[in-house]
Amino acid sequence: MSDLAAVVNAAFAYAQEPSDIETLLGPPSDAFRLPGPQGLLDFAKEVQTEEELNEILSRVVATVGVPDCFKAAVMALVCGTLVEWGADSTEFGNLMLARLPGFLALAESVAEHAETVAGEELYAASPDGFSAWQGLSLMLLATMAVMTRRVDFRQAARTDAELVLSLVALRDRNKEADFVATTLSYTDGLEMIVLHPEEGRAFLVELEAVNTNFHLFTLLQGELVGGGLLSGEPVDPAVIGVARGEVPHEALVSDQARFHFYNWAGLQPDGTLAENDMATWVWGEAHPEEIPEFEGIRMLILGPPLMGVKPWDSNHFANIHDALRSSARVVQVLPEDQVAGWIEVLRRAPR
Repeated sequence: MSDLAAVVNAAFAYAQEPSDIETLLGPPSDAFRLPGPQGLLDFAKEVQTEEELNEILSRVVATVGVPDCFKAAVMALVCGTLVEWGADSTEFGNLMLARLPGFLALAESVAEHAETVAGEELYAASPDGFSAWQGLSLMLLATMAVMTRRVDFRQAARTDAELVLSLVALRDRNKEADFVATTLSYTDGLEMIVLHPEEGRAFLVELEAVNTNFHLFTLLQGELVGGGLLSGEPVDPAVIGVARGEVPHEALVSDQARFHFYNWAGLQPDGTLAENDMATWVWGEAHPEEIPEFEGIRMLILGPPLMGVKPWDSNHFANIHDALRSSARVVQVLPEDQVAGWIEVLRRAPR
């Protein structure tokens, strides 16, 4: 038997043995000192290539589906660790999306009593629910390993109403549930037109992992001004690095408005901007999905800054996980005739 086969067999043997109450009441970290999980991780540390990591993950990923929720959560975190080390997340992510709704529902079934009822009593009343509750943080840490790296998994999770409702119900009782729920609240895949009438330029922009509009503003300013597409004071590279998730958020940094941001109604019939109409302003505390649509697409109108320089700090635009990457990517620079067409259409649009 090869060394890989031996560690995989040990991992399956561990996962398939039901958890006892002593294990469930002990520190979850104790599980990673046992031969099955620890042996697999120790073996994986020594491999040299991504292909070898993929082979290990493909051999062991089925342990995420074992009936025992706590053991499934331990093995999910082992698999998530392999993903963090460079293994492909596709098969693991699909299995996690299938397992999570039922797992979260079980944890939710005992969550209300977990802080007031003794563990032995909860276990006696609901062994599966208590097992899921005790493994919840492990399972959700593994979830973050795939959700932060793959926009397609985030999009798939958002379409699962049962999963989303359970995360919302658990987020006040479990910090990892709050992290996953927050990650899913970010905007992915939204396209918008960003129009600067004064410069006669417009851009089709696609968003990925964008939190608030403050986050959007910083990303846009880095993309449009930093990319030489619009004039303005360049964004500090450290600031845009934090906003994109490329630079660790180790200290508070600040950004400021190079523009004032309006929704589509901010461009008035006479071609001026609605500086005094706050209903047309796009507020930083809101989210990109709240920007009004015009004829089926969200529009962001840029004009000169109002009321002096308005700053915001990196608590508004730093990512919550070091693997999460955010962007406001220019998909297309619109040609002059389309820019002129949009300006004319917006000016004529009924308010």
